[in-house]
Amino acid sequence: MRMIHFFRHGQGGPRERYDRLSDAGRRQAWELGRYLASHGCRFDAVISGGLQRQLETARIAREAWEAAGRTWPEQVTDEAWNEFDIEGLFRELAPRLAAEDAEFRRQYEAVRREAADPGSDVHRRWLPCDSAVLQAWLEERYAAAVESWPEFQRRIAGAFQALTQAPGDGDLAVFTSATPIGLVMSRILGFPPLMALRLAGVSYNTSVTTVAVGPEGPALVTFNATPHLDGGGLRTLR
Repeated sequence: MRMIHFFRHGQGGPRERYDRLSDAGRRQAWELGRYLASHGCRFDAVISGGLQRQLETARIAREAWEAAGRTWPEQVTDEAWNEFDIEGLFRELAPRLAAEDAEFRRQYEAVRREAADPGSDVHRRWLPCDSAVLQAWLEERYAAAVESWPEFQRRIAGAFQALTQAPGDGDLAVFTSATPIGLVMSRILGFPPLMALRLAGVSYNTSVTTVAVGPEGPALVTFNATPHLDGGGLRTLR
């Protein structure tokens, strides 16, 4: 029976540089790699999405793994495991929402002002204007030059199917993001796709989600586990 281990990336930077890990995100990634190496985990292959935060998490986990004297398996980059393009959504949809909704415009402008301060908690909170942009995307309210919600679902479904049908039975490691993991969980558990967003909202940075793939199909083993983050205040959602 093959095990597929999904790892959410470490904590990202501030809003304007979210695709780079924060100091806490780098430490989370190191602790993940150290934990995996010290507990005898073995992977036939490692897959990472193509986003900087995903690749950086995999790189730091690899450094910790190799520091423990372990050999990192073959790693490939597969952009099918990228998160949806939140920066693109704001670029495409926020100006249209601001033109139609004065309250959204007020909130959005306030967030942009606060975001100039790297220490502001605006970088670590999901705000009403974020929800408004996401909802407009989910509803396909506007024509936009970004991947649609249905297209995103199909991309993740295809990427997951490819893993379940890959030859061999060795374990795989996948460095990805919260919503792709949420979509995989929703698919396995029979939840509606929108449940993926709720699951993503409670997913810790560098959490471990494991799926077993056997003759009867995939089954959830564990979701959102963070044994490597015990103590030290390293559990973060954003």
